[in-house]
Amino acid sequence: MQKTALLLILGLIFVSACLNTNTKKGEVGVSEVTTPDVYLKIESVPTEVTTGKSLNLIFTLENMQDKDLENVNMIAFDQCLFSGTSVYPETGTLDLKPNRTERWTWKWTAGQTQFDRDCTIKFKTDYESNMSVSQDVIVLTETEFVTRELQGTLAQLQPTSSSSSSPISISMEFSENQPFQEKDKVLMEINYENTGGGFIDNFEPGDITIEVPTNLEYPDCGISYTYDSSSRTLTLARTLTFISNKAPTTSCKFNTTSEQPVSTKPLTLTANYKYNFDNSIIVKVKR
Repeated sequence: MQKTALLLILGLIFVSACLNTNTKKGEVGVSEVTTPDVYLKIESVPTEVTTGKSLNLIFTLENMQDKDLENVNMIAFDQCLFSGTSVYPETGTLDLKPNRTERWTWKWTAGQTQFDRDCTIKFKTDYESNMSVSQDVIVLTETEFVTRELQGTLAQLQPTSSSSSSPISISMEFSENQPFQEKDKVLMEINYENTGGGFIDNFEPGDITIEVPTNLEYPDCGISYTYDSSSRTLTLARTLTFISNKAPTTSCKFNTTSEQPVSTKPLTLTANYKYNFDNSIIVKVKR
């Protein structure tokens, strides 16, 4: 059976927007990073200092989403020759509200050097966020399916979908084309990919939930998920480890059912994730 993509979250549009961003790493005196979640700019004033003199590192961090970014923090994990504050916030973490910008300045002092050099300063930014996707599942009664098949109108029933932007791409593929016929047995595979250019922590149990519509019954997801029949929620039950930006594919089997000629119900997936990315700037230090 030919597999047809049911969902493609953050497809080519988002991939091109994320992977080919206005990202400058290792530039003299400035660094800019743009992901689907954040915009970060770091500036060094001045861009060239003498041993023992000070400089200001000016940070601008903007939440590009319409949702909170939680537990945001930054660390300078390689200060090169410089000394000074290397963590923001200095205590705890920051929750950045939608479309809000956080600005701060670190004042550093250049250490000793025996020769003029380009000093590469390296940073790491961490945060937590979430993404959600929703996709129609269309199931027809046997009579309706046969009637539309004879009329050639099955293709007129096309599922719609919506998604929030994210550096994580999640796609779902069914073993059959939609619309489905009641009493079909369909296999759904879920694929996970990091497309944002940074690093994602593993998905842990509870990080992903799927709200199953009433026209899909008796989910069988093997060891990948647990299923709460009262709330119709599938919950991730084991760790999904990302290797080379991809996590293992998971799958669930369903039986289709329809209480009316055409049953269209949304299937919704929500994922909580922890994300981080590195960047750097160059400051010239003279002896």
